[in-house]
Amino acid sequence: MVAMVIGLLVIGVAATGFRGHARSAELGLALVELQARARYALGEIATGVRSAGHAGCATAAGAIPSLPERRDGAAVARTAWQPLDGFVVTGSGWSPAYPPGYGAGGYTVPTSGAATPVAGSHALLVEGGIGQGSALSGAHVPGGPSLRLASPVPGLGAGALALIGGCTAAEVFRVKRTAVDGDGTLSVWPVAPLVERHEVVADFPLGSRVIPYRRALYFVGETGRFTERREPIRALYEHLHPFVDNAPSALADGVEAMVVRYRQRAADGRSQELGATDADFDPARVTGASIALLISQDAYRPLSGSRPVFVLAGVLVQAGAGGSAPGHPDDARMRRTFERSATVRARSEGVPP
Repeated sequence: MVAMVIGLLVIGVAATGFRGHARSAELGLALVELQARARYALGEIATGVRSAGHAGCATAAGAIPSLPERRDGAAVARTAWQPLDGFVVTGSGWSPAYPPGYGAGGYTVPTSGAATPVAGSHALLVEGGIGQGSALSGAHVPGGPSLRLASPVPGLGAGALALIGGCTAAEVFRVKRTAVDGDGTLSVWPVAPLVERHEVVADFPLGSRVIPYRRALYFVGETGRFTERREPIRALYEHLHPFVDNAPSALADGVEAMVVRYRQRAADGRSQELGATDADFDPARVTGASIALLISQDAYRPLSGSRPVFVLAGVLVQAGAGGSAPGHPDDARMRRTFERSATVRARSEGVPP
């Protein structure tokens, strides 16, 4: 009898220890998945921030790249642009205004279902060339069928946006197809004929280049999906230009809130940190941004029933918040915060991103 009792006690202790180890393993796996999602999402946004305003050699001249307004259209000249801009989603719209390309005459923002922006979350618009691309290998005249680059460029495939330009002007086009030639050069066919003439300048032969280009809006939205407990699943969305022709795509599931704070150079040279709805916020003066994400994980749930309060980039994020305040669903899913800062290199370092 005594032996049986001792045996049961030993089994109970062993079972408790096993459950503890199992919970620790579940927690470890959940944290690894959260970190992987955060690393990917923040890496994509940070790349956009670093590249904002980069137009190759034409950056130094303050040139505004011409941009196609539709997927199959030719580039259209612009008189102004904001290669980095911030917004806050509210219950009645976006503040201080809809991003260019949203609202009247552009993309219709859904009010239910997948890709519905979450009220209270921040949104970030970035536009610019990514990397250094490749130099032109010869002149290209307006309406010409293809252009030739000195070497292949990663990310410059069919359907991608690209920027072509020298040190005085630049235009953006969509790639129809590419082919590597026998001599190692790359032929690129635009979807629509180019508007400007682009040629190699003898005094600066590497100045005329083709660079992968991105104009994207990032925001937190509903996915229309739910957990087994009927809890809403949110995601970080990436919406690529042209917004009216492309649907937003989920970049990372489980992202429930995003807060962005902007480093801005004041008129007197001081650096200040502001939000997109602050009275002194000026996108043209932004030199960097801090992006913070709140991400949930359904596979692991803390045993405690408490609801922790989270802080993203200095902003309080609470369960059930809405309107103009960031919040998250009121449930027991595990949540963690992640943050990353990035500098707008075209404005602060003078080097290509």
